Amino acid sequence: MWTDRPTEREVIKSSLNFAIEYNFRQQGIDFPFNDREIYLKNPEVLLSLFKQKESPNDMTQSYSENNPKMLISVEGIKKRLPLSCLLREVTYFENLTDLELRQLIEVGYRQRLRSQEFLFRENDPGDAFYLILSGSVEVFVEAIDKHLKNLGTGQFLGELSLMLGIPRTASVRALEETILFAINKEGFQKVLTERPDLSEQIIQEIVKHKEELSERQQQLREMELVDAAEDDETPVNWVRKRLKILFSV
Repeated sequence: MWTDRPTEREVIKSSLNFAIEYNFRQQGIDFPFNDREIYLKNPEVLLSLFKQKESPNDMTQSYSENNPKMLISVEGIKKRLPLSCLLREVTYFENLTDLELRQLIEVGYRQRLRSQEFLFRENDPGDAFYLILSGSVEVFVEAIDKHLKNLGTGQFLGELSLMLGIPRTASVRALEETILFAINKEGFQKVLTERPDLSEQIIQEIVKHKEELSERQQQLREMELVDAAEDDETPVNWVRKRLKILFSV
């Protein structure tokens, strides 16, 4: 395909890939998943190692004097869930339709991190939401070197910082090579502009988490990032005003 936005080629390519995958799935077309079989010519040397490290459910063995080869069925690679299923696990997106999830996917992009590479640091702008597709990351407070938690495949981070425009409260770095799905502020704004009804659904989900929401609102007040016309003691009204200011919806 051709595009007149060459600087956005990676985001466009990623969106197209997700759209293609979605349409295959809608038509019941699945991608092949290959089983692997390994034949060992000298199983007597390695059999003891496999018995130590693998459980009976992890492999199938076939070995006899008449059959000097051992067959091992390797099932270590699990089939990945579609991205839409992973997004539906995100609290704020769980009630979205397939079409609405697809729109979110099409504005997103993949991001790869090397081991020990930072995704963001505390006090960085909260300008993107991330879903871990593979690998793992550590969340910690860099200023006092305090570990908070590790996150792995299927888990997400940064959603409230993106939706409410809140600076990062912690740092995140990869523990291994990690691939993430990301939606930045521009992509999120595009979806909300095209589907204004979607913002109200997200608002209703956000305000269910009243305690965390109250803490974030107070944090913004202390940082003097809440305009007087925007501030409101009623959480739903405050979030609605906040989204309107940040995303013009």
